[in-house]
Amino acid sequence: MPLVFAAIMPHGGEIIPELADDHTVMAGTRSGMEHIATAFAAAEVETVIVITPHGLIYDGKISVSFCESASGFLDGPTGVRVGATFRIDTTLANDLLANPSLPYVGLTTDSDEAHFPLDWGALIPLLYTAEQSLPPSEIVVLAEDRSLSRETLVAAGKHIATIAEASSKRIALIASCDLGHAHSADGPYGFHDASKVHDELFTQLVSQHRLDALLEWDEAFLDDAKVDAYWQTLMLHGALTIVPMSVTVHSYEAPTYFGMLTASYSRL
Repeated sequence: MPLVFAAIMPHGGEIIPELADDHTVMAGTRSGMEHIATAFAAAEVETVIVITPHGLIYDGKISVSFCESASGFLDGPTGVRVGATFRIDTTLANDLLANPSLPYVGLTTDSDEAHFPLDWGALIPLLYTAEQSLPPSEIVVLAEDRSLSRETLVAAGKHIATIAEASSKRIALIASCDLGHAHSADGPYGFHDASKVHDELFTQLVSQHRLDALLEWDEAFLDDAKVDAYWQTLMLHGALTIVPMSVTVHSYEAPTYFGMLTASYSRL
């Protein structure tokens, strides 16, 4: 079965209701995530590939989860713990690794009984997608090193789509992405007006199916905007050059110091 679904999903902790001090702060993004969850359910996805910017990063590599299961937990301000455990699609992971020309590296654990760790960048999108399936979808977790060339990241995305197209399962690809992180002087990165400019341009390119324009963006601009979406989105762009899809942008907001966009892709 083919690559049937894709999404851009943020990973701010307060998107999860149990982790929110104030449920109004990320209400728009939470609504967007729920729209994605509905579209994901309709696609009948069996395996989710999620690209996280906060996972296990290895120099010059794209890491691939390669053990039997993955697990992660997040703690809320009142002591509530939210988490999930998933089976890893080791067949799909192995297929991704079987390309010597791309810098994929398989990661396992020291014990057969240990779970691959899910960081918040993987877990939060999965709680709205794979966790909602009955039974929960299997997953594969990828994490890219930001030093990789733009051309390599696009090629890696093309490889993902090619492998998905040859799979016997229905596959989804999620780029876990927060946008500019310098929207507020009170935030950890301070304020820079490049964050607002970046987020407006990024949202426009997503809605207009022009992700190829990201390849022309200046490194200094990305650094000023303090982004973490760029590299995952280049991989998504590569996949979409192999499997064309329609896009729906569900939400954008920057209620704190970083911006968040939700968008879903459906196969044409």
